[in-house]
Amino acid sequence: MPFMLTLRNNVHKSNRGFTLIELMVVIALIAIIAGFAVPQMGRLIENNRVVSTTNSVVGMLNYSRSEAIRRGALVKVTASANTLTSTLSGDGTVLRVMEPAEGGTTISNGTLDFRANGLASAAVTFTVCSGDAEGRQVGVTVGGRISTTDGGCP
Repeated sequence: MPFMLTLRNNVHKSNRGFTLIELMVVIALIAIIAGFAVPQMGRLIENNRVVSTTNSVVGMLNYSRSEAIRRGALVKVTASANTLTSTLSGDGTVLRVMEPAEGGTTISNGTLDFRANGLASAAVTFTVCSGDAEGRQVGVTVGGRISTTDGGCP
């Protein structure tokens, strides 16, 4: 029997990896989704800054009121340069200074005195704003009650 050499075509097409077009479609979809998500993430961060700063303002006001009652003295709270400072009115001793607001967050300027009985000298509202985020207002009544509400930014 004569020896015959037969050649077979053993080339099989295998699907390993992605084609360039498939990869481009996936990248385009990711870019579209990111286009919607990134601006919302920035707004979420600004909203969180406003809430965090508002909570710091409320904490500082509560602290100042309780110190006025505890010490039996007038305590002055001053908001300026995006921070709050609590001082004893008699000798000017600084009791506490709030960390300055970050990332373009602003606190409206104002002054408030807490008397030794916990009452405020006047009704005051501090406004906390940041970029496009909805602001918050921190109000103090003459009775010393501290409350927050949404809104108030230009």
